[in-house]
Amino acid sequence: MKAISAGLARRLFPLCCWLGILLSATIQSDAQDVSITNPSLEGPVHIGDPPPPWVRVGKTPDTQPGIAGISLSASDGKTYVGAIFSNGWQEAFSQQLSGTLRAGHVYTMSFDLAYPPRYAENILCAGSFAVWAGNSLGEKAETLWVSHAFYNTEWKRFTATFQPKHDYSYLTVGPYLEMSCGKGYYTGALVDNLSGNIREVPVVTISSRATCRDFNSGEASVNVVSGVGPYNYEWEQTGLRSAHAAHLAAGGYTVRVRSANGTDTVMSVNVGQIDLQTTASVIDASCYGLPDGQVSLQPSGGNAPYTYSYDGGRTFSDNAVLKGAMAGSYNIKVKDAWGCGIAMDGIVVNQPEGLRITDLKNFPTSCRESNDGKILLTATGGTAPYLYKVNGESWQGDSAFINLAPGTYTYQVSDGHNCTVQGSTEITRDEVTCAVIIPTAFSPNGDGKNDVFRLWMHDAVTSYRLTVYNRWGSMVFATSDPGMGWDGMDHGRKAEIGQYLWMVTYTNGKNQAMKQTGSLSLIR
Repeated sequence: MKAISAGLARRLFPLCCWLGILLSATIQSDAQDVSITNPSLEGPVHIGDPPPPWVRVGKTPDTQPGIAGISLSASDGKTYVGAIFSNGWQEAFSQQLSGTLRAGHVYTMSFDLAYPPRYAENILCAGSFAVWAGNSLGEKAETLWVSHAFYNTEWKRFTATFQPKHDYSYLTVGPYLEMSCGKGYYTGALVDNLSGNIREVPVVTISSRATCRDFNSGEASVNVVSGVGPYNYEWEQTGLRSAHAAHLAAGGYTVRVRSANGTDTVMSVNVGQIDLQTTASVIDASCYGLPDGQVSLQPSGGNAPYTYSYDGGRTFSDNAVLKGAMAGSYNIKVKDAWGCGIAMDGIVVNQPEGLRITDLKNFPTSCRESNDGKILLTATGGTAPYLYKVNGESWQGDSAFINLAPGTYTYQVSDGHNCTVQGSTEITRDEVTCAVIIPTAFSPNGDGKNDVFRLWMHDAVTSYRLTVYNRWGSMVFATSDPGMGWDGMDHGRKAEIGQYLWMVTYTNGKNQAMKQTGSLSLIR
C-alpha cells in the first residue's frame, strides 16, 4: 500500500454554492421605546422634592439651582435635581414609565451629570449615579446601571445601556454609595436633561460560514433578536447593506445594525477558511489485468459528510474506498458538506508484469515400453516465487515434470499473488525397442561427424555410470549423465589413437540393474 496526500500545495476547486438558508432579521412584535415624563426635570425650585411627576424616594432630593449652595445653571431648561447619598441618608426620585421595560431586551438612555464637591455643609467624596427598575414607585428590584465615581463639576453627558432580567414599569434614579469613598462619606449628583425616551437597542446575533480555500465563498449573516424595526445594515469592509453578506474572503468583518429609533449595534465576526486535505492510500492490482486494486481516501479539515469522485468530478458518491479498481491513473476529487473541494490528479493503481510461460520443452518417452516423458517450464513476469502443476495434481516448486506417460498434459503456473497462467502440451511415445546402444568406434577430429563417444538411450535409464579406460587401465573419462559423452580428450590432451575399454552400469526401464563392458576404437 502506498499513501499520497493532497494539502496546501494541491489545486483546489469550487464545487457548488452553499445550499443552507441563513436567518434573516426578525422583529419582536412587542419591541418599543419607553418614554419618560418631564425628562428635563422642569419645575419650581423646591427643597425636598423633585419636579412632578417625579416622586421622591427616601430622603429629600432638591429641585435646583439655588439650594444648599448649588449654583450651576441647568444644562437643559431652567431646573434640575440634586441628590446626595450616605449610609444614613439616601435620596432618589422615581416615576411610572409609559410602557414596560421587557426582560432580555436591551435599552439605552442618556443624561447630564455633574459632581457637587459640597452640598450644604456636607463634603462629597465623589459623584455617583445609578438607575434602578421595579414595579412600584421607588422599588429598586434590579440595578440597571451605575456610573462609578466621577468628578466633573460641569455638565457631562452619560449614556447607560442595560438589559433587564425581568419586566418593569417603574424607573428610579439617584446617587449611591461609591465604595471607594469609605463609610461615613457622602456621594451625590446633579442630574438634568434625561432622554425623552428609553430607546430599545437592537439585540443582534451574527453567524458566519467559512470560505473555501482560494475562493471567496464565505458568508456572514445578522439576526436581529429584538429592537425597533425596520433596520439598516452596513458592512464596514465591503459596503454591503443587507443582513446577509456573501462572497467573502477569509478575515474579520464588522456590521452596524441601525434601528428605526436611531440606536445601533456594532458586531464583529470572523470568516474562517476551510483547509480541506485528503490522503489517498493505494493497493495495487495483484495480477495483470485483474480488477482488485483499491484506493482509500482519508479527508480532513473540511465539514463532514464528504463525497468522492474517481472520474474527475463527473459523478460523486459517499464511498471513500474505491474497490475493484483496474490498473490505471485516477483523477480524484473530494468535496465537503459546504461544497469546498480538493483535487488529486494522477493517482496511479499499478499492476505487476503479466505472468507468462516463456519457454516450454517436452520430451517423448525414450522407447516403446517406457514412461519417461518430460515437461520443462520456464516462467517470467508476475510476482515470484512460482509454483507449477500438471493435470490438477499438487503444486510444486520444481518446474520440471518427469516420468510422464504419453498423452496430453495441462500445465499451470502460479505466482506469489496467486496469479495463474496455463497451457497444454503432448508427450509422444518413441516406438523403438527399449535398449541402450553402444558404438564401437568414434573419430574426434572436429568434422562434426561421430566426434563424441555417447551411448544411445532408448530406455528410461536411472543410476547411470559410464567410465572409459586406456590400455594401461587408467581412467580417461567418467560421467553419470546419460546425455554426456567422451570427446577424446585425456586430461586436457588429445587421447592417443587406439583401443579403449568402457564399462557402463545403470537401471533399465524394467527396474533391472545392468552392467555392460566392451572395447572402443578411437580413430583420427
